[in-house]
Amino acid sequence: EDNTIFVNTEDRGVLRISQDRKRVTNVIIPSHTSAVINVLRLVQCDEERILIGTNQGIYQFSLITGKCKQAFPSINKRFGAVSVSDIYKTNSNYWHIATTNIGLITISPDGNIYNNVQDLFKKHALLFNDINTLFRDGNGTFWVGTERGLSSFNPSTQGIMGIGPSANLQQGIPTPNVWSFGEDKSLKYLFIGTDDGVTRFDKSNGKFEQFYREKTG
Repeated sequence: EDNTIFVNTEDRGVLRISQDRKRVTNVIIPSHTSAVINVLRLVQCDEERILIGTNQGIYQFSLITGKCKQAFPSINKRFGAVSVSDIYKTNSNYWHIATTNIGLITISPDGNIYNNVQDLFKKHALLFNDINTLFRDGNGTFWVGTERGLSSFNPSTQGIMGIGPSANLQQGIPTPNVWSFGEDKSLKYLFIGTDDGVTRFDKSNGKFEQFYREKTG
């Protein structure tokens, strides 16, 4: 809110750029191993904290002290090094954490940890453990983008719905790779970013419509 910008770079780590754009400092992330820390996601948790998803779990950066420390140590204790690609906190204080190696982690307000993973023999399971992005729409449904399609779930109901590539493009997406989501103001349409372009999902009738990049040259 003070117009500070945080930038994740490939060669200089996470940079903190001041409001007047004259001061640039590095966010120092303390590693607990000899492995290089790769930052995958930056999420503002509240007015005092930035959460940093890395290939070694989640860290939190204090906007008050300028210090960075490990967050959710219970996750690392249970699963080891977790590669975190996205983080979302609900109004009811549930944490949903997308990973690139062990699927979806959910932490309840009382601290219990649940792990949803891919399972070829279960109908209502994640399509893939390597998650690219996590999105919550205006109706409270979560959408999980992976490189094998997308999954969706509503925390108030049981089970996960999976949608993969389909030959009938009114019933699915044209490519398995899903990178991003968006939504219109009416909450009727969900937009899905894929390798081939954008898919629009009409929630009112369950149909998909494809929009491709214009080919030039």
